[in-house]
Amino acid sequence: VEVTYPDGTKDTVEVTVHVTPKPVPDKDKYDPTGGETTVPQGTPVSDKEITDLVKIPDGSKGVPTVVGDRPDTNVPGDHKVTVEVTYPDGTKDTVEVTVHVTPKPVPDKDKYDPTGKAQQVNGKGNKLPATGENATPFFNVAALTIISSVGLLSVSKKKED
Repeated sequence: VEVTYPDGTKDTVEVTVHVTPKPVPDKDKYDPTGGETTVPQGTPVSDKEITDLVKIPDGSKGVPTVVGDRPDTNVPGDHKVTVEVTYPDGTKDTVEVTVHVTPKPVPDKDKYDPTGKAQQVNGKGNKLPATGENATPFFNVAALTIISSVGLLSVSKKKED
């Protein structure tokens, strides 16, 4: 290095310059990864549940924060959520977490149509056995006459004794 004094004289001095490497930012040191989860349709997912799915390397002290849209769990399918990991040096990494939303099972009452359909039935019916309910009046009168006669005979026989 050349030094110039106020009177115009000059000196050359050797100087050792130590160059230190620029510190590596935390975001370049660590590689966080996003996880995934599966939830039934209509089940809400909190920010904490999402950030808990981010795997942050030990020692990094990174803090995950949800920065993307929250998943609409009313819609079945795969939903990507953006999570930002902030390190103590202020640098940031971005990862994605996948939320798989499974459709609700369809109740049986909604799967099937319980309506009947018309069918042709053979007009020839089976003959049922006679139960006596369709007896003719003649049969009824004859039965009553026999019962009365037996009753009168037994009463008159008792009078003779």
